Amino acid sequence: MEIDLSKNSENSWTEILSLRLNVNKPAKYLTLVTEESRVEEGKKNTERNPKNLRKHLSSIRLYRKLQSGIDTDFYEKITKKFLDDFYPKKCINPACEERILDKEISTRPDIIRCSKCHRQQSRLSYTPLMGLKLPLYMFGVVFHESFLQFPKVLTATEISKRLGIEYKSALTLKRRFQLFCSDQLPKYKVLTYQALEEEYKGFKLDPNIETDVAPKMGLKPYVSADSCVLYSTSQRANKGRSRYRHGGLTSSIYMNKSLGGRQIGTLVHGICVQNGPAFFESVSDTKANTIGPLLVEQIPYSVPLFTDQGYPYLYNLYKNHRSVNHSSKSKESRSGFARNRFQKHNVHSQTIEGNFRLLKSSFSSYCYIKPEYSKLYLDEFSFIKTAKFFGLDCITERCFGSHFFWVRRSTGAGSATVVRIGQEKYPHRRSTKETKKWLFQAIKNRKYQELENEERLRRDKEQNKYVLNSAEAISRRRKTLAGEMKRFNDFWSDNQKSKHKRKRELKYENLSFKIWNSIQYYKETSGEHPSVQYIADRFKLDKRTLMIILRKWLKYGLIQKRKLFNKESHDRRVDFSIVQRSDSLPHLLYTQFPRIKNQLQKEVR
Repeated sequence: MEIDLSKNSENSWTEILSLRLNVNKPAKYLTLVTEESRVEEGKKNTERNPKNLRKHLSSIRLYRKLQSGIDTDFYEKITKKFLDDFYPKKCINPACEERILDKEISTRPDIIRCSKCHRQQSRLSYTPLMGLKLPLYMFGVVFHESFLQFPKVLTATEISKRLGIEYKSALTLKRRFQLFCSDQLPKYKVLTYQALEEEYKGFKLDPNIETDVAPKMGLKPYVSADSCVLYSTSQRANKGRSRYRHGGLTSSIYMNKSLGGRQIGTLVHGICVQNGPAFFESVSDTKANTIGPLLVEQIPYSVPLFTDQGYPYLYNLYKNHRSVNHSSKSKESRSGFARNRFQKHNVHSQTIEGNFRLLKSSFSSYCYIKPEYSKLYLDEFSFIKTAKFFGLDCITERCFGSHFFWVRRSTGAGSATVVRIGQEKYPHRRSTKETKKWLFQAIKNRKYQELENEERLRRDKEQNKYVLNSAEAISRRRKTLAGEMKRFNDFWSDNQKSKHKRKRELKYENLSFKIWNSIQYYKETSGEHPSVQYIADRFKLDKRTLMIILRKWLKYGLIQKRKLFNKESHDRRVDFSIVQRSDSLPHLLYTQFPRIKNQLQKEVR
């Protein structure tokens, strides 16, 4: 299969990256020379003139390079197409009206000029390849092989052996490719966000977590999120000592305190779509303040998000959030864990678990990577995996739009315009001495910033699995309700509160938002207001527990009760219709009641 990569060709990146060269078939320019003929020719040259020995050695190196099986013309055209599509150059002459430079110079592949005024400009400036001393075809090999070998990663050692260059040069070449992936990955994030927003527009799951989600989900793709550890520390790495902490994922990435407590492993948080894109980010911990912004940035609020029970703070943020308990115990005493601990009511997180399996098996080829460079490696893996779904043509600078849909899942994803992200303003060659180290500075800006020991210890003491009331939300409420919201913030900001009080309060708050969403869902689907008995039966609650929440809402005017007209006179049970009077539910305390002044005076006496 031959593909034309000339300037006027219209080949897409999908056709180019699907091309697999037949390495067993020798190229036309290869001259097969045996070892015996090479030795005999060398003897003749050295006998005639010893000075020809250096020329003989250079010819051997030339033969080795030709027999490596690399079509330099093909990969050089890939590099040129890469620069033309992702980093096109425009003429700065006002008379040309920002004409795109497309005139090549045969003897200088790194220069391109205007076809009208013939102004020359470097092809590599303001790109990740700026200041490249190696031939252009070498980056084409790295670019092409990285896509063809996925999910296997292309290591710097493999690049060094394939191209016959030093390891340091091969590592720098890979760093340039990783910079390109980091530059272009935000485009895929916005495209994914727009596709999910269109796919799940107005989508709502039943607030009751005991209902099956399969009829409502249909063929829509599952969106999952979770965290995992790469290259965890062992007791051998800690010189026989125990690890940094006793539980959680962070115990696997930090060394012991007596050894400095520095980070050795990598903690990865992943967000993926079933049979679609996946994004991985290097994080320092699994706190709400760390992972919450990542979820809000990449997932719309209407998307049904499936996780394990490590995200208790998402009950109010994502109303369609569902979690599965991986530690649920069996009812029978003879067995430990329950059978449905990985999937219950078609709620599971196997989508992200499968991607973590792919990530771990692929990164085993690296043997080990430092945590400071983990962001570059994860951006590269996320970019290639997402490009396999969307393609490269929809993010090029010359593309104006793209239509895509979820393959074999749903056809209603809609369309999205290409996000135009400006070129990275890499420093120009004619600048000061600082521009000579622009590559190291660009890599430094994209490194993972490890937390200091004191900051990490401070975050460990914080129990921030909650969301506080904002100052803007408090200012919009009445005086009595605003005071109760401030008391909620004071309760969770006080680190002296006992653990069982926090746990009980978190349980009631989680339940209160489920009841509030259930009242809204019942009103939208049936057009009527639900009763107390309906809510108690639906969530299998005792009315005393339910009335603790409802009395708090009645006290501050969040709901209004109405008498049931069909209720018989002899029925003395507590039952009435619940009418919502507020658009949103603030965060309130349900089990921590304020102390009465008389009781305080008695305690003082």
